[in-house]
Amino acid sequence: MFNMGMTDNFTSHVSKEISGKKFYVDLAQEIEKFLNNVIESERFSGVIGLVDLYCLYNRARGTDLVSPGDLNIACIGLSEFSNKYMLKTYKKTGIKCIQLRSFNEKAYFERIADHLA
Repeated sequence: MFNMGMTDNFTSHVSKEISGKKFYVDLAQEIEKFLNNVIESERFSGVIGLVDLYCLYNRARGTDLVSPGDLNIACIGLSEFSNKYMLKTYKKTGIKCIQLRSFNEKAYFERIADHLA
């Protein structure tokens, strides 16, 4: 849990009982803190699939699990308020991932064009 950034900052996890109507906003903020420690690691290099995020995040939370639906709703909210992360859905497959905003397709193609030039 220490390697995933879930130590002192996450002693009390977000829950529906505690957060009430702000649950998804609070969950999105907690996920953003979690992503700051995970997504930029060598293993993920700026992109993590929602399935992987679900597994790692719930593993770090221990027994206080979050449902896949709640995680999906929180990631949609995260994409709307975060300046650092965005939710990407691939049209052909429907696969969803969270990625750094700097890792978007436009920036990626610009880096390829610069490299070729």
